[in-house]
Amino acid sequence: MTIGEAEALQIHFGHYGHRGLTLGEIAAEDPLYLDWLAGRTNLGVHLKEAISLLCTKHERRIDQAMARHEKPKLFDAPPPDVPRHTTRQTRLF
Repeated sequence: MTIGEAEALQIHFGHYGHRGLTLGEIAAEDPLYLDWLAGRTNLGVHLKEAISLLCTKHERRIDQAMARHEKPKLFDAPPPDVPRHTTRQTRLF
């Protein structure tokens, strides 16, 4: 399979399925979704190969998007002006 063939594959399921987007359009719009698709085990061999090719092609964009969406570590160390009881309370949530 070539990159062009992989980009032309249209999916009809999931978040972008109702829009009938191709894998190439999804990669351009939402590279993290493409990375998420790569982790699915219920996809056919042909589709997994196409997704793998595109993840390799867009690896840098996926890494950049992951860095932007990285969640902060909330409970590493409280600010110095937070009372201890407040810190304990936040661990309950």
